Amino acid sequence: MTTLDQTPRRLLPNMLRGFVLAVCLIFAGVEYWHGLETRAEARTQIQLDASNLARSVGQHAEDSFQLADSTLAGIVESLHDYGTGPRNLALLNAFLRQEAARSTRIHGLFVYDAQGKWIATSLPNVPANMNNSDRAYFIHHREVDDALSWMGPPVRSRTDNTWIITITRRFNDAEGKFGGVVLASIRSDYFADFYRGYDVGKQGAIALINAQGVVCARLPDDNGNVGRDLSKTPLFASMQGKVSGSLTYVSPVDQVRRISGFHHAEHFPLIAVAALSEHEALGAWQRSVRTHALLTLVTIGLFAGLGEWLRRQLLERQVVQDQLEALARTDGLTGLANRRALDEYLADSWPRAVRESTPLGLLLVDIDHFKAFNDTYGHQAGDACLRQVAAAVKRCARRHGDLAARYGGEELALVLPGCDSDALRVLAEAVCRSVRELGVPHAESYTAPVVTISVGAASVWPGRLGADAGPASLVELADLALYDAKAGGRNRAAVRT
Repeated sequence: MTTLDQTPRRLLPNMLRGFVLAVCLIFAGVEYWHGLETRAEARTQIQLDASNLARSVGQHAEDSFQLADSTLAGIVESLHDYGTGPRNLALLNAFLRQEAARSTRIHGLFVYDAQGKWIATSLPNVPANMNNSDRAYFIHHREVDDALSWMGPPVRSRTDNTWIITITRRFNDAEGKFGGVVLASIRSDYFADFYRGYDVGKQGAIALINAQGVVCARLPDDNGNVGRDLSKTPLFASMQGKVSGSLTYVSPVDQVRRISGFHHAEHFPLIAVAALSEHEALGAWQRSVRTHALLTLVTIGLFAGLGEWLRRQLLERQVVQDQLEALARTDGLTGLANRRALDEYLADSWPRAVRESTPLGLLLVDIDHFKAFNDTYGHQAGDACLRQVAAAVKRCARRHGDLAARYGGEELALVLPGCDSDALRVLAEAVCRSVRELGVPHAESYTAPVVTISVGAASVWPGRLGADAGPASLVELADLALYDAKAGGRNRAAVRT
């Protein structure tokens, strides 16, 4: 049994391992928190960039339609002043061609009479038998008498079959009745071509959507998506009720998850959407996180390796210290605890017995006529005999907490915590019997032909004694019992309580 409480020292390697583990977890936690923080910052910046891009796209669309609307306003004024006579229509055709050629934005300019017939156009010639009275814009202006421009849904041009976005105005005849419609069209491709000047990555997208949720222009895949109705999608619903903003969504067009900004045009029923692929937009953040994570992992690995190396050094040192302490507290001849260890153990056991209200027993063992044995058989045989007796005594210390020790010379001791006088008497006699059964010859013994022992046994209740009592009182009592055993003829045990 170890005589000193070594718990703090034994805990040190485990505490070191716990400390290293805690530091590693802190490292990992800080890196994880840093990753989340930088990701939030990256997303905020991406949302800001997407919102600014949407504003730019929306402003460009608004400028384009304001230019076209200004041209229409001039045409309406000319029709109001000069009518639709042949001379004015001839001049108007030339003007329309000139305006269309001057602007890269305008696809075509047209004038339809009250029946929807083409009466003027920016095309080289006015097609015969062409009628647009079935178009939504024509029906709108025929039914609504106002001077406001109207933007219709994207339609296929009847001249070249391309997707166009129309803006129209109504004009009245000299009597104030519906005289027809003037129209300016802008190709969807024009906006898609313009959007190619923005770098939105391989999976980014820019779109122009009207107030009814119909796609007017889009990059990429402009022609495949123009005219698509998104009014029933969560994306379109999320953009309602706000002039501008940002949102993250899975595109209903190509199922790519994007971070987008949107902006409602101020003067036209249009919504500009600029969207960046979340995967691409966060690519720089992901690369940075991977680099930081790798460095953190290497740091944790090095730190953990150093900690484990130090832990093993402590364990090896502890083993050496344990061995040295064991040697310092072990009798070299018998292998039992030495006198120092015995005294320390008694000093520890006494207050423990007081706290637990238990008895404390002690056997003092003396080999009978040991000097005569040494004189007869020699000191080497005496040492061998002492080792045999020590082993027999130690075998009787079967309970946890029992300690067998060499008290001095040929005297041995057995400390028995929790052992009362009755149990002590039985054990003392068992120790005597165990030594006799060794059968070690002793020709010069006056007691028996074999080696025997005398045992002094004492058992006290430390908690019932005064404050001045201590382990010495127990030793003194056991020593008196040993004297009784010797006085009674040796080869026996005597008990005092």
